[in-house]
Amino acid sequence: MTHASVPNQRDVSKRNKMTVMAGVGGLGFVVFLAGVLEFLTGRVHSRKEAETRAGLVVVGSLPSRPATLTEGDGLEAGESGVQAGKRAAQLDQFVANLLHHPWSDGAKTFLITSARHWDERAQLATQLAATLARSGRRTALVGLDFRVPEATLTVCGEAGGSVASLVEAGNPQASADQWDQQIRQACITSPIEGLNYLPPGRSSRGPLSILMDPRLSQVIAALERQHDFVILDAPGVAEFPDALHVGRLADVAVLALRINRSTASSALEARNRLLNLGLPVIGTVLAS
Repeated sequence: MTHASVPNQRDVSKRNKMTVMAGVGGLGFVVFLAGVLEFLTGRVHSRKEAETRAGLVVVGSLPSRPATLTEGDGLEAGESGVQAGKRAAQLDQFVANLLHHPWSDGAKTFLITSARHWDERAQLATQLAATLARSGRRTALVGLDFRVPEATLTVCGEAGGSVASLVEAGNPQASADQWDQQIRQACITSPIEGLNYLPPGRSSRGPLSILMDPRLSQVIAALERQHDFVILDAPGVAEFPDALHVGRLADVAVLALRINRSTASSALEARNRLLNLGLPVIGTVLAS
């Protein structure tokens, strides 16, 4: 009988197999966890998800672009002529969808808002106002985000007043002609023909105090008399109550959603809050 020999080398094959199995299992767990987190956060990735999960009709899509009013529709940095043409076509299609929507019939004042502050709301309001003006319609863009009165929009034009200054200094007993004159003096004339901008401005009063002031409705009424369309740019519905107070001054609302960042739950919440005001929500615009 021969005696068993003692191996002089360690068998590492079993250890290698265990290491590989552990790695594969760990990777699978990470993928599973990512899927669970994605499900819980519920981010919107496509037009279909915006419609099925948030209950919103998609009326357009917009490429990412700074909220800036400049003359013409020049190329963005790194943008080709083909890309610029595609962007212009997207804007034209969005405006056509918006104006031909049944709820837009007779509408003059549009509330542009979002669920959260990162949803490209200011970009949407700016591009909508600029496109309307370039199509020959006199348009007023009104900034109503008093929490960031200087960061919402960049305008290259003549200096003017603000919503806050008009509301605080305005005489509630003033005639319509007097309000019209104050509006003409306060609006910033943009380089885009037919487009005026009225920034929110700074105030020692809180945002809600300005938004609930009866004189704000007189400011909006004066803008409506002097323009074909008035675009109200208000902060996210799910974060602040500001847009809900602004909603009483608008005819219809449009929500901005940012692909891969906005969540279906917050969009649905914003939509329902606006509908509870009795304000028709035409749909959403997806920003890339």
